[in-house]
Amino acid sequence: MPLLRAYNQTKNVLVAGQVKPATTFFTRLKGLLATSELSADQGLFIKPCSGIHMIGMAYAIDAIFFDDNLCVVGVESDIPPGKLLVQFKGATCVLELKSGVIKDSNTEVGDKFLVEAQK
Repeated sequence: MPLLRAYNQTKNVLVAGQVKPATTFFTRLKGLLATSELSADQGLFIKPCSGIHMIGMAYAIDAIFFDDNLCVVGVESDIPPGKLLVQFKGATCVLELKSGVIKDSNTEVGDKFLVEAQK
């Protein structure tokens, strides 16, 4: 599958340019397990997904939760390894990112995103 880019249209900022899609059962199940870190430009876009866990993870991440229209319904920063469940009502997909990206991009609930194939 081609890489995606995640663009915050509300803030006019590219949040991540090297985003892997996880849209099959196995890619969603694997998630970021067996990875050692993400760069500031990398991410994982999981769809469908309404909640994540951090069991088996080696590092903390940020997560942005979206509804069907890619409107942000929840943000969670610096989720530590081992956390059992993070979920937000109305979420249908999630973007997992390096810790600190949410703060650096000033992403917040209500922002509208575009997630598309790289140009």
